[in-house]
Amino acid sequence: MTRKIKRHDSRKNDEVISHYMLCREVALDMGYGIKEVKEVIEKYHDVIAQHALTTKQVKLGGLGSFYLTILKGKRVRDVNDLSRVVHSKDKFKIKFNPSLGFREMISDKEITEEDREKIYYYQPKNTNYSEKGKREHKKRMEQKNKKK
Repeated sequence: MTRKIKRHDSRKNDEVISHYMLCREVALDMGYGIKEVKEVIEKYHDVIAQHALTTKQVKLGGLGSFYLTILKGKRVRDVNDLSRVVHSKDKFKIKFNPSLGFREMISDKEITEEDREKIYYYQPKNTNYSEKGKREHKKRMEQKNKKK
């Protein structure tokens, strides 16, 4: 089963999807309880696990095992950025079997200092945008740099 993520018109009002909300949404769809999801997110409030995504859809159910990418940053601009996070090789990954559930996944793999060094805020590469998207992205980046 695949399901498109609602982006709340992120292009118009510069909204972002938070990893927290996305994880919560995916976990609930996969049948985990809110309590279990909360426990995981509270334990690693600064290191949120992110489901592997295709460009614009989250794959749910019937996957066997797949990977979660651990990210320090809590926000990304859109779903395209998330898919690039997942496909880059230099990220710290935890193999996740859906039948185990979130609690086991995190507690069985404590994050060591060495692994923690591999965790960093993801900066998206501007590769999958249309011409219009590239222009909008460039404007946003310029505005962001002006604020600094």
